[in-house]
Amino acid sequence: MKIIKLNDIQFDEIKEFIDKKCESIVERSLDWGDSSFGEELMEVNQPLFDLKAILDVLTEEDEK
Repeated sequence: MKIIKLNDIQFDEIKEFIDKKCESIVERSLDWGDSSFGEELMEVNQPLFDLKAILDVLTEEDEK
């Protein structure tokens, strides 16, 4: 297990960056329609989407 300590500004900047990257990947994969390239693009970037999910959970927990 690794622990990364970020202040609020750093966290917000990383979250915004990851959100934009994931949004861009989804848009590009949709542009390719049913092609295998669109699916491959999503699969290759799955770790980025996993990180986005973690950051979303942390944001929700922080808002409670």
